[in-house]
Amino acid sequence: MPFVPLKKPLPEAKIALASSAGVHVRGDNAFVNDNQTFHVIPSNIPTRNILQNHTSIGFDRTAFMRDINITFPVARLRELVVRGVIESISNNNYSFTGR
Repeated sequence: MPFVPLKKPLPEAKIALASSAGVHVRGDNAFVNDNQTFHVIPSNIPTRNILQNHTSIGFDRTAFMRDINITFPVARLRELVVRGVIESISNNNYSFTGR
């Protein structure tokens, strides 16, 4: 189903990220070629340990290198939890590559 409405108020929701930006945890195998797998990104991992290896002729990684939240906004989710906008972040988030 392309859209499923939220059944509870946002302040009671647990949110997970799913990214096609090819991010992975430092030390994990990077995405290569037409990799169809996914990586689990724990919510409590420091953002300095999240890397991106998505490559394409038309893909500019400059913004990601300046601020991870451009493609994987986990720090913004942490802020939303502190502000009470959302209940919590899922223990795990997921990434795959959108080649």
